[in-house]
Amino acid sequence: LSILFFIPNLYSYENNLDELIEYKSEYLLGPGDVLKIEFDGLEIFDDFYIVQSDGNINLPEIGLVDINKKSLTEIKIIILEKYKKVIKSPSITINIAKHRPLLVTLRGEVNKTGLFPLLYKYDDDDENFYSQTSPRLFDLIKLGNGITQNADLSKIQVIRRNSIKNGGGKIKTNINLIALLEKGDHSQNIELRDGDDIFVPKSKEPILEQLIGINKSNLTPQEMIVFING
Repeated sequence: LSILFFIPNLYSYENNLDELIEYKSEYLLGPGDVLKIEFDGLEIFDDFYIVQSDGNINLPEIGLVDINKKSLTEIKIIILEKYKKVIKSPSITINIAKHRPLLVTLRGEVNKTGLFPLLYKYDDDDENFYSQTSPRLFDLIKLGNGITQNADLSKIQVIRRNSIKNGGGKIKTNINLIALLEKGDHSQNIELRDGDDIFVPKSKEPILEQLIGINKSNLTPQEMIVFING
């Protein structure tokens, strides 16, 4: 397993390299995604195409195409190569019309860990579903029902799948969510991807300033349940 590092501005250092390498954290397609594919000069083929459970889409004239865990850039190259056999100088436009639900794991110093489903939000007035709001890190942490007193939100670890053309394997980063709460640094509130693994580490000592700031935010629940025994 290759583990690389990415940070919110899409640049990364590999562990054993001093050279700055660019890694684009691209969306990887999977079953349930819906694509809008438009064919230049062949509008009869224009349609919405759903990614089937086996990771294929069924396209006119060429049939099934495996696009599972590939980016839009990658599948456009694959599809164009296949259409060159049946169409002279094919030209297509591909957009994600609807994203599948995300399944993301949340671990570490939160009050509720586990596997969380997250949905994209859509503009009801957009018939092509292009106006979409992605689930973000802050949304997931809120689902964890707040953090423990030993949580270190300045070093949240995010691990995700990397696209094949960018090296495959997985990429990893540390996110400073305190910078979002204290300085409004929205670059730290990254978009989540299906299969992301989020880990909130433990600090050796409670971080008082951090706890005060978190309790003033909407990151923690307004109510809590207390059990009294004896």
